[in-house]
Amino acid sequence: EQLDKTYEESLASIGTILKEWYPRLPFSTKIHTQKHADDHTRNPDESGNDFKTGRSGLLFSGGLDATCSYIKHVTEKPGLFIIWGADGPIRDERLWETIRTEYTKFAAEEGVDICCVKTNVRSVVSVDSLRKEFGTHTDYEMYEMAVYRIFLAGCVAPLSTTKGMGTLLLASDGLSEN
Repeated sequence: EQLDKTYEESLASIGTILKEWYPRLPFSTKIHTQKHADDHTRNPDESGNDFKTGRSGLLFSGGLDATCSYIKHVTEKPGLFIIWGADGPIRDERLWETIRTEYTKFAAEEGVDICCVKTNVRSVVSVDSLRKEFGTHTDYEMYEMAVYRIFLAGCVAPLSTTKGMGTLLLASDGLSEN
Protein backbone atom coordinates (compact mmCIF):
# COMPACT_ATOMS: atom_id res chain seq x y z
CA GLU A 1 0.00 0.00 0.00
CA GLN A 2 2.36 2.70 1.25
CA LEU A 3 6.12 2.65 1.74
CA ASP A 4 8.76 5.18 2.68
CA LYS A 5 10.55 6.14 -0.56
CA THR A 6 14.00 6.20 1.07
CA TYR A 7 13.40 2.71 2.49
CA GLU A 8 12.33 1.42 -0.93
CA GLU A 9 15.44 2.92 -2.55
CA SER A 10 17.61 1.33 0.16
CA LEU A 11 16.09 -2.08 -0.55
CA ALA A 12 16.84 -1.64 -4.26
CA SER A 13 20.46 -0.77 -3.42
CA ILE A 14 20.79 -3.87 -1.26
CA GLY A 15 19.29 -5.94 -4.09
CA THR A 16 21.88 -4.61 -6.51
CA ILE A 17 24.69 -5.57 -4.13
CA LEU A 18 23.26 -9.06 -3.54
CA LYS A 19 22.96 -9.61 -7.32
CA GLU A 20 26.67 -8.85 -7.65
CA TRP A 21 27.59 -11.18 -4.79
CA TYR A 22 25.37 -14.03 -5.95
CA PRO A 23 25.02 -13.87 -9.75
CA ARG A 24 23.68 -17.45 -10.01
CA LEU A 25 20.65 -16.72 -7.85
CA PRO A 26 17.46 -15.13 -9.12
CA PHE A 27 16.54 -11.72 -7.77
CA SER A 28 13.19 -11.11 -9.41
CA THR A 29 11.23 -9.59 -6.53
CA LYS A 30 9.63 -6.26 -7.34
CA ILE A 31 8.15 -3.93 -4.77
CA HIS A 32 4.93 -2.26 -5.84
CA THR A 33 3.46 0.56 -3.79
CA GLN A 34 0.34 2.58 -4.38
CA LYS A 35 1.97 5.68 -2.95
CA HIS A 36 5.07 6.72 -1.08
CA ALA A 37 4.95 7.95 2.47
CA ASP A 38 6.40 11.37 3.05
CA ASP A 39 9.97 10.73 4.16
CA HIS A 40 10.19 14.08 5.90
CA THR A 41 6.98 14.35 7.86
CA ARG A 42 8.81 14.56 11.17
CA ASN A 43 11.50 16.94 12.23
CA PRO A 44 14.42 15.00 13.79
CA ASP A 45 13.90 16.99 16.98
CA GLU A 46 10.28 15.79 17.15
CA SER A 47 11.09 12.17 16.31
CA GLY A 48 13.85 12.02 18.87
CA ASN A 49 16.34 10.61 16.39
CA ASP A 50 18.47 12.24 13.76
CA PHE A 51 20.81 9.19 13.59
CA LYS A 52 23.81 11.39 14.37
CA THR A 53 24.10 10.44 18.02
CA GLY A 54 27.03 8.11 17.53
CA ARG A 55 25.16 5.41 19.45
CA SER A 56 25.33 1.88 18.12
CA GLY A 57 23.54 -1.40 18.63
CA LEU A 58 24.82 -4.94 18.21
CA LEU A 59 22.86 -8.02 17.20
CA PHE A 60 23.97 -10.25 20.06
CA SER A 61 23.50 -14.01 20.15
CA GLY A 62 26.08 -14.59 22.85
CA GLY A 63 28.08 -16.75 20.45
CA LEU A 64 31.77 -16.40 19.66
CA ASP A 65 31.32 -14.02 16.71
CA ALA A 66 28.89 -11.75 18.57
CA THR A 67 31.09 -11.69 21.66
CA CYS A 68 34.16 -10.82 19.58
CA SER A 69 32.19 -8.03 17.90
CA TYR A 70 31.18 -6.72 21.31
CA ILE A 71 34.80 -6.78 22.52
CA LYS A 72 35.93 -5.00 19.35
CA HIS A 73 33.38 -2.22 19.97
CA VAL A 74 33.34 -2.26 23.79
CA THR A 75 34.45 1.39 24.07
CA GLU A 76 31.37 2.43 22.06
CA LYS A 77 29.12 0.79 24.67
CA PRO A 78 26.79 -0.63 22.00
CA GLY A 79 23.29 -1.56 23.03
CA LEU A 80 22.63 -5.28 22.68
CA PHE A 81 19.75 -6.77 20.72
CA ILE A 82 18.86 -10.37 21.45
CA ILE A 83 16.26 -12.00 19.24
CA TRP A 84 14.16 -14.84 20.59
CA GLY A 85 13.22 -17.14 17.73
CA ALA A 86 16.01 -16.19 15.35
CA ASP A 87 18.26 -19.14 16.12
CA GLY A 88 15.87 -21.55 17.74
CA PRO A 89 12.21 -22.25 18.39
CA ILE A 90 10.13 -19.79 20.39
CA ARG A 91 8.20 -22.58 22.10
CA ASP A 92 10.97 -23.25 24.65
CA GLU A 93 10.13 -20.46 27.07
CA ARG A 94 12.28 -21.83 29.88
CA LEU A 95 15.38 -21.79 27.67
CA TRP A 96 14.58 -18.26 26.52
CA GLU A 97 14.15 -17.06 30.10
CA THR A 98 17.54 -18.53 31.02
CA ILE A 99 19.21 -16.83 28.04
CA ARG A 100 17.45 -13.52 28.65
CA THR A 101 18.41 -13.56 32.34
CA GLU A 102 22.09 -14.30 31.64
CA TYR A 103 22.40 -11.70 28.87
CA THR A 104 20.58 -9.10 30.96
CA LYS A 105 23.12 -9.70 33.75
CA PHE A 106 25.95 -9.36 31.23
CA ALA A 107 24.52 -6.08 29.91
CA ALA A 108 24.12 -4.72 33.45
CA GLU A 109 27.72 -5.63 34.30
CA GLU A 110 28.91 -3.90 31.12
CA GLY A 111 26.67 -0.87 31.64
CA VAL A 112 24.90 -1.20 28.27
CA ASP A 113 21.27 -1.34 27.21
CA ILE A 114 19.72 -4.62 26.19
CA CYS A 115 16.59 -5.07 24.12
CA CYS A 116 14.78 -8.35 23.60
CA VAL A 117 12.79 -9.02 20.42
CA LYS A 118 10.57 -12.04 19.80
CA THR A 119 9.99 -13.34 16.26
CA ASN A 120 8.35 -16.36 14.71
CA VAL A 121 10.49 -16.28 11.56
CA ARG A 122 11.50 -19.92 11.92
CA SER A 123 7.87 -20.99 11.77
CA VAL A 124 6.91 -18.86 8.74
CA VAL A 125 9.98 -19.19 6.50
CA SER A 126 10.55 -22.65 5.11
CA VAL A 127 14.31 -22.88 4.76
CA ASP A 128 13.96 -26.45 3.47
CA SER A 129 11.69 -25.26 0.64
CA LEU A 130 14.11 -22.47 -0.22
CA ARG A 131 17.00 -24.93 -0.31
CA LYS A 132 15.03 -27.27 -2.57
CA GLU A 133 14.28 -24.37 -4.92
CA PHE A 134 17.72 -22.78 -4.99
CA GLY A 135 20.04 -25.58 -3.92
CA THR A 136 22.49 -25.80 -1.07
CA HIS A 137 25.66 -24.68 -2.81
CA THR A 138 27.91 -22.29 -0.95
CA ASP A 139 26.64 -19.24 -2.84
CA TYR A 140 23.09 -19.90 -1.67
CA GLU A 141 24.16 -20.48 1.90
CA MET A 142 25.98 -17.14 1.86
CA TYR A 143 22.89 -15.52 0.32
CA GLU A 144 20.76 -17.09 3.03
CA MET A 145 22.98 -15.53 5.69
CA ALA A 146 22.83 -12.13 3.99
CA VAL A 147 19.03 -12.24 3.81
CA TYR A 148 18.90 -13.47 7.41
CA ARG A 149 20.94 -10.45 8.50
CA ILE A 150 18.65 -8.09 6.62
CA PHE A 151 15.69 -9.71 8.37
CA LEU A 152 17.34 -9.34 11.78
CA ALA A 153 18.13 -5.69 11.06
CA GLY A 154 14.45 -5.20 10.26
CA CYS A 155 13.47 -6.80 13.57
CA VAL A 156 15.45 -4.27 15.55
CA ALA A 157 14.88 -1.19 13.35
CA PRO A 158 12.01 0.22 15.43
CA LEU A 159 13.94 -0.20 18.69
CA SER A 160 17.16 1.21 17.25
CA THR A 161 15.18 4.28 16.20
CA THR A 162 13.62 4.82 19.61
CA LYS A 163 17.00 4.28 21.28
CA GLY A 164 18.68 6.82 18.97
CA MET A 165 21.09 4.30 17.46
CA GLY A 166 22.45 5.33 14.09
CA THR A 167 24.68 2.28 13.59
CA LEU A 168 23.81 -1.40 13.74
CA LEU A 169 26.72 -3.79 14.21
CA LEU A 170 26.55 -7.31 12.78
CA ALA A 171 28.96 -10.01 13.88
CA SER A 172 31.14 -11.47 11.15
CA ASP A 173 30.80 -15.18 10.56
CA GLY A 174 32.53 -15.65 7.27
CA LEU A 175 30.88 -13.07 5.04
CA SER A 176 33.40 -10.79 3.45
CA GLU A 177 33.91 -7.50 5.20
CA ASN A 178 34.66 -5.85 1.84
